[in-house]
Amino acid sequence: MTFPLDACLQASFLLAFLQLQHVLRETGEGNMKRALETMPETTDDAFDKILKRIEANSGSSSRKTALRTLTWCYYAKRALKMEELREALVIEDGDNELRRNENSSTSIVECCLSFVTLDQLTGEVRFVHPSVQRWFEIEPHRKLLPPDYVAKACLTYLKFDVFDVPISESMRISPDKSALFYQYAARFWSDHTREVQQEPTIQAASLAFLEAEICRDLMLRTNARVQAEEYHGGHSSLHVAASRGLDALCHLLLAENMR
Repeated sequence: MTFPLDACLQASFLLAFLQLQHVLRETGEGNMKRALETMPETTDDAFDKILKRIEANSGSSSRKTALRTLTWCYYAKRALKMEELREALVIEDGDNELRRNENSSTSIVECCLSFVTLDQLTGEVRFVHPSVQRWFEIEPHRKLLPPDYVAKACLTYLKFDVFDVPISESMRISPDKSALFYQYAARFWSDHTREVQQEPTIQAASLAFLEAEICRDLMLRTNARVQAEEYHGGHSSLHVAASRGLDALCHLLLAENMR
């Protein structure tokens, strides 16, 4: 029989790991000696130093990748697999097709320094310890990208041109196999949208997606198949918005119908 490590013991191991990484990241004997003099004394102090180190790479692609990765780890409704994350990281506003992510799995983890880890058994990317999630909850959210970034990425992805084709063709594409982020976006777009549905840019992106009948229908079919449910078509934009608790979008759709 095995027992979970005591929380205090876990924290001690984590701090020791972060202190070691603080020193080993430096190059040269002199820099490593100086790092020994500024070693973090608490995990919170260590997290703060790591984030400042990431933010110091102003304008670099690694900083952008790191902040986006941390944002996804923080807001994701379930842990993303690395191949899902790699697709999500390169989605930009206005995209109509998937970009190629040149970053390897290793480089994505490394640019986040000691904040995230890749589970080799499940392929999932997550914070190295639950205390990282708690630290970001306490710290001002300005340290991460805002939640509307995640919602916009899901909405943009679901409306890619490849999904806006007749259902018979798009089902042959098998979106959740050839487009690895599709299943996550299809299932959780409304959860992410609900939290920021008052934002004008989110409202515009949501309406564009919901009014794209083929894209909307493919999302519904995919969710029904994944949940082993029978799919019944004929769901309008208003029905989808209402069933997912998107009240602000319902008001907009009703206002449009009354014009």
